[in-house]
Amino acid sequence: MEVKTLAADDAVERLLFMSDLHGLLEPLDAFDELRAGYAEPSQVIVGGDLFVVGVKPAETVDWVRENAGQFAVLGNHDIGALKGSDGHYGPYTEPGSYECLDAAQIEYMRSLPEALEVRWRGKRIRLMHGHRTLAGEAVSWLTKPRELTRVFADPEVDLTVIAHTHYPFVRETGGTLVANCGSMGMVLLGYTRADGTVEPQGDESTFTPVPRALSSFLSMTTQGDALSVDIVRFDYDRDRTTEMLREAGDPDFGTWEHWLNTGVYRLPAGYWERVARSASTSS
Repeated sequence: MEVKTLAADDAVERLLFMSDLHGLLEPLDAFDELRAGYAEPSQVIVGGDLFVVGVKPAETVDWVRENAGQFAVLGNHDIGALKGSDGHYGPYTEPGSYECLDAAQIEYMRSLPEALEVRWRGKRIRLMHGHRTLAGEAVSWLTKPRELTRVFADPEVDLTVIAHTHYPFVRETGGTLVANCGSMGMVLLGYTRADGTVEPQGDESTFTPVPRALSSFLSMTTQGDALSVDIVRFDYDRDRTTEMLREAGDPDFGTWEHWLNTGVYRLPAGYWERVARSASTSS
């Protein structure tokens, strides 16, 4: 995987990493208000997956292009969408997202790499969506933070930022940091097991329900010669989001509504059986 290198202005006091926007504008509206509260200048950096689920893919691209510019990478759904479309699909799908984009938006998306190294204040920060390693090996979206830390930790950089699993964390190992942005609109706290119970997306042994699954991004500053990375959690107008999904006629509306509010993804019927068959075939 090719890594593009960019230098962030050292005058910028804060780097704001976000990912998995998934065509949802309401989280971006809430983020704009939060960002306005930072007195110092900041740089937005986006970890991919602008498409699928939400119904505003073109507007999401415009927001990223305006706020992050070239400080962004492609996620697996972005790569899928850029394969194009051979017919009419809903805007909440990969081909439907492509159909919503104009030529300039497509050109912008195609200009983005899969991996980005940001040089800032003497530090090297690697950003990847997290669906693949630098060597091109696939990484499941259900991978736990402990394993993600092992897979992505690299002493050649000061910090590796990933996403993909929609679960935020910050870990230190071997003198380097690994952090996950979580998701701007769809933080994943757990998913259903084959028996219908909930498996935590984190390293916890049991799942603890929450009143509201808050979205997240990472805020990074420097303290002396060290990087300081914090998870920022926030809420947004989920009622408006779910209303738009309902109006769009997405057949998976109920699944997304449940995930948006509880942080739990109800895996489709037969999911684990398909995983078992795939594992059996590959072995």
